Amino acid sequence: MPFLYSGRILIVDLGSKKTEERPLDETLIEENLGGALVAQTLYEEFESQEPLVLSTGLFTATLFPAGALGIITAKSPITGKLAHAPFVLMGGMEIKLTGFDFIVIKGKSASPTYLWLHDELADLQDASELWGKNSWETTESIRNDLGEDLIQVLTIGAAGENGRNSAQVILNFWGTGDKFGFGKVFGSKNLKAIASRGLGLIEISSPEEFVQKAVELKSKIKNGVIFGKNGVLDFCQSIGVEPAKDWITPAVHRYTSCFSCPYTCNTFLKYNESPTVLDMGGVAEPGFLMTDTSSALAFKKIGLSGADTGRVLELCAKLGIEPATAAFEANKAGVKDLSGVKKILDSMVNNEVENVSPFIKNWGEDGKNFESPFSPWAPLRPLFTDFGLGQDPEKNSVWWKKRNAIFYILGICPIFSLMTPEIEENNLLEFIRLGTGIDKEKGFLDKIVGKLKF
Repeated sequence: MPFLYSGRILIVDLGSKKTEERPLDETLIEENLGGALVAQTLYEEFESQEPLVLSTGLFTATLFPAGALGIITAKSPITGKLAHAPFVLMGGMEIKLTGFDFIVIKGKSASPTYLWLHDELADLQDASELWGKNSWETTESIRNDLGEDLIQVLTIGAAGENGRNSAQVILNFWGTGDKFGFGKVFGSKNLKAIASRGLGLIEISSPEEFVQKAVELKSKIKNGVIFGKNGVLDFCQSIGVEPAKDWITPAVHRYTSCFSCPYTCNTFLKYNESPTVLDMGGVAEPGFLMTDTSSALAFKKIGLSGADTGRVLELCAKLGIEPATAAFEANKAGVKDLSGVKKILDSMVNNEVENVSPFIKNWGEDGKNFESPFSPWAPLRPLFTDFGLGQDPEKNSVWWKKRNAIFYILGICPIFSLMTPEIEENNLLEFIRLGTGIDKEKGFLDKIVGKLKF
């Protein structure tokens, strides 16, 4: 069994309703490490069966800073190419601790189904009663039926069920980094959801040293360029979006981080009660946890307040619509208010929209000539420091793609990659050695990045 992994690949055939396990080949990990690169390898093996691959990286679910990343890999209905979408919070960690490192889902179910992963077991469950429910209802139903509030649920809403390119896979109640229409892929397979609860353990080659180094690195990062910074406001300032304070501050309740991350990237917006209210027994649905800065800024651009931005993000999550696409459609139609955007969303559930690059929809002109298999959920530039790149757009683009590739392979949040000059090749190679016992020379990361299809 490879260190940092449980040693299992799960193959799910939705057509036959059968699952099988395959041992994780140590050579596969030694040569490719994990994450998106192993997912690409598995996708190519099953390509004729239009697979959907869930993967975790080497450092997912470890104490490595921001080791929170889970990845969805499939052919994008939007770009027509293989793409990788991130999901974070507790989702990637929970998938890995179920005992399945990589999950290949092939074929199509004859009826709605969901996949339940737990305790090194994989069960396909009937989802007929879930079909037609929004993502919030689906998450609550699965958790209630299985009796566990900590279950993580990747699911789709009406947009995915109706086969829209704008459909997004949702994690629990919040959005993900799916900007590639993978909600449509779920829907095309009659796959309503993937639920996971992980109680497993991860073996580390040199555990004491790995943990000590992780603590030291996290402390260094916390006192580095991110010191004193939180949530969407500092994001906005870093990427030159002004004025942001008056827009979002009236709705901000708190900042939170994903698993093992020292930066409080996520911003909870309260708009159904005062954001200063701390009572947990107040309004049942007080607001929305904003994990997608680019989409929020797209709604700011068309004129929505911070509170109304939260309301629209909530509705997008319930319907399973990629929110930056909704903002793009609203802007195109000249819509500048909440009621108008709601009408746009209703239309998007039942009608297809123009197929436009996700990089343009998320980042406007900045993404005009940008192509990558990695999600534009992460800003297309460094955060809080320029990493010594200067203002050369081409140099920034090359750096962004390489940086994302490494972090998608290792299981580290790609947004975190943009704000941490403290994470360099030398210490990554050291963590790989401490975690797996695999000793690689300088230049190895460049070699494996070169295997990914851009």
